[in-house]
Amino acid sequence: MAQAMRFRILIEPVWYALAMVKRAIIDKIKRYRYTLERYWGADLTNVVNFILLNPSKADETKDDPTVRACVAFAQKWGFDGLIMTKSPLCKTDH
Repeated sequence: MAQAMRFRILIEPVWYALAMVKRAIIDKIKRYRYTLERYWGADLTNVVNFILLNPSKADETKDDPTVRACVAFAQKWGFDGLIMTKSPLCKTDH
């Protein structure tokens, strides 16, 4: 029984990483990011919206520490996804 539980703990984070859908709406020159979306559950209506003021390097393929923290909060709160909006819209390069 202990081995089965250990195996489950090892594969669970990999399953979430492979199953996450990542999307973003960014302008053509990649200066402005309008929304960033992450979905890992089945119910696409069960999402939380984070409105952020800090600069971010995250895009449709990569996460930054802020996105990872927001995903962790949303999962802990029982949501199946998140939408991140920013004001101002600038995406930083540094």
